Formats: sequence, structure tokens, C-alpha cells
Amino acid sequence: MLKKIIIKFIQGIAYGCTVLTVLGLIFAINDGSNFNSLTSHEYIRNVIASMISGVGFVVPSIIYERKNLSMGMQIFIHMGVGLTVYILSALYGGWIPVDYGLRAIVLSIIIMIIMSFIIWSGFYIYFKREAKIMNMKIQDLEK
Repeated sequence: MLKKIIIKFIQGIAYGCTVLTVLGLIFAINDGSNFNSLTSHEYIRNVIASMISGVGFVVPSIIYERKNLSMGMQIFIHMGVGLTVYILSALYGGWIPVDYGLRAIVLSIIIMIIMSFIIWSGFYIYFKREAKIMNMKIQDLEK
């Protein structure tokens, strides 16, 4: 189990860094002026926040290996931990516009919740399709 957690931890760092890199490229291409004003301290803070966010979403995904919990409870635990870690990381990273008031904060969090469920749905569809393919191959072998 510890080995799985370590692997998930490393995967989380990789996912977090990948998302940061892709988003950084998108922002740099679309609005390079703001990107150029990022200080070293801000960049490092963003990297750390991205890694922590990645770990916060990937490590709790181990909950799906627990067959004694309903799928709804697994999703609740996974997303609950992931979003909590994300919000804390986002506050640290400066991704949530706290200077613009409560409305901007709530809107940022809602957007992240929606994005998280879209990403989760993509993974769910992918792994469900993979399971279906594996089951078909097993059935073919049994014939």
C-alpha cells in the first residue's frame, strides 16, 4: 500500500507540473505581458502550489480501490480531499483573486469544481472503456 501511495504521490507531482506548464504556455502565448511580470518568488510559489494540487487530487484516487465503499462515497472522498487541497494551494499560489471580493472568490472556486468534475469524468470514461476492453478480451480467451 505504501508503494502505491508513493507512486501516486510522484504521479501527482507530475500531473501538477504538467498542468502548470501547459497553462503557463497558454497564458504566455495569449497574454505574454502578464507572464513576463512573474517574479521568481511567484513562479516558485506557483510550482509548489501546482505540485501540491496534483498530489491532492492523485493520491486520494487510491480510494477507488476500496470496494467496500459506494462509488458516490469514493467520489465524495476523492473530490473532497482534492478540492480542499486545491483551494488551499490556490490561495497560497495566488490563483484565487481574493483582492476582487467574495464574488470573484466564489466564482473561481465554482469554476475549479466544474473543471475538476470534467477532468474526473474524462478519466472515468477512459478507465470504464479500458475495463470493458479487458473484459471483452477475457471473454474471448474463455471461448
